[in-house]
Amino acid sequence: DGGNQTVAVKNVRTSLAMPSWSADGTELVFSGGSGFQQGWGIYRAAVDGSTGPEFVVATGTTVIGPVWSPTTAPDGNEWIAFQDVRPAGAYGTDIFVVDPDGGTAVNLTSEIGVSWQYPCWSDDATQLAVAWRHTVNAGAADEAVRNDLVLLDLVTDTSGTLVVDAGNI
Repeated sequence: DGGNQTVAVKNVRTSLAMPSWSADGTELVFSGGSGFQQGWGIYRAAVDGSTGPEFVVATGTTVIGPVWSPTTAPDGNEWIAFQDVRPAGAYGTDIFVVDPDGGTAVNLTSEIGVSWQYPCWSDDATQLAVAWRHTVNAGAADEAVRNDLVLLDLVTDTSGTLVVDAGNI
């Protein structure tokens, strides 16, 4: 019934965060690392303790910095979406997807000066809803930071704003 199970997670630095269930309920994917921007990666482990933790994507190999908010596609293909910090001097975060067995992470966003955060899959895994933190009216007296919700369509490679943060305009 899933109650009282323990997954032994060893050698994953000091912090574990942001777990997400696999579509079939047999694994968790999660972030692990130490410090705010040091050595974070995505791991996966079987909830029955039989396998893992295993690196899915390791910081410094296929992405730039600490990775957060891993979430597994619900359609059974098990793609993992996550956010990653851009390199020094380039403010913001981007949304990536990667195969659960690792490999090259694919960047879905790349607009400099904004942060794309907190990916959430659609039921059919064709879209991701994400938070988009950006500045409006930059340099003007009414400059403001806005947090909108945006839909990224992975089939058509398009995006559209779902909810506008009108309170910060």
